[in-house]
Amino acid sequence: MIRLRMEDMARATVRSIEIVKSRGHDFQMGRHTFRIVNGHGMEVYRRVQARRPESRDRAAAYDTDTRVSTGIPGLDEITNGGYFLGSTTVVAGISGVGKSVMACMYVAEGMRRGERSLMLSLDEQVPQIMRNAKTIGIDLQAGIDQGLVRLHYDPPQEIEVDRHFHDIERIVEEFRPTRVVFDSISTYGSNLGTTGRIFRDFFHALIALMKEQQTATVYNHEQPEMLGMSSMMGSFAMSSLVDNIILMNWIELGDMFRLGLTVAKMRANATTRTTHECKIVNGKGMRVLPRQLPVGSFQLPFSGYQGLISRSPTRSPGSASPDGRERPE
Repeated sequence: MIRLRMEDMARATVRSIEIVKSRGHDFQMGRHTFRIVNGHGMEVYRRVQARRPESRDRAAAYDTDTRVSTGIPGLDEITNGGYFLGSTTVVAGISGVGKSVMACMYVAEGMRRGERSLMLSLDEQVPQIMRNAKTIGIDLQAGIDQGLVRLHYDPPQEIEVDRHFHDIERIVEEFRPTRVVFDSISTYGSNLGTTGRIFRDFFHALIALMKEQQTATVYNHEQPEMLGMSSMMGSFAMSSLVDNIILMNWIELGDMFRLGLTVAKMRANATTRTTHECKIVNGKGMRVLPRQLPVGSFQLPFSGYQGLISRSPTRSPGSASPDGRERPE
């Protein structure tokens, strides 16, 4: 017995199909989405919560040696050489801190190493991604022409999560990338909600898919707080699902905003959780600055402050002033 429905979702209407009875056969229960496509007829998209092959459930990051470089000068050194294959990394920060720059540099590093990279965007269309990458000296078109880069944009309005996941699954299995970037999961939250089961089930399914394919996946996440962070993931209750969390934060020192990066979590890795300063330079992208700035620098390095991501940083007792002299306590 098969039941077809038309269901209201917000102001949209979605078709669903449910197998109620199939004598002598196992089947996946629940309501699955379907569409009627011109020239193809009916296309059914398995619900994202449905049981997947056991191979996917068993898949894990089994390679304990291979690292995937971040492509950011200075970041590999503080992430023990990069991300593990099969790992999940969230880069969290307010709009404008450089998450998309990091994503483009991650993809560009894959191009340089001959690794396939996939970027899936809900925020920017492909021409805009390519234009922005050019401002930091990255030619994504060259990677596309070489078959090393694939950019995919899906408009977020009234997103059908089952069909969307089906498309991602198909692209990943066909293209077989080593690196994957999602920009951004915040947009998923805006469309699917962050407190119910739909988003969490969708994110669970994404992680399982990427682990099965052994991709090193980076998810950009927009944190609403401009200065300081009261939590790593805000209303997105998923920090336990991810392997690595990198916090990007504006830090107000004097009359300047300076960019800070903190590796807040690295599963199966030792990390100091030290806040490092970053810079983004036109034509070059982002780099992580050394803890001690060169002698003669007009700025005090981050190591001379405490409380950098607490909204009220203060000079550390006994820290040297920018001219190199010791400041009295």
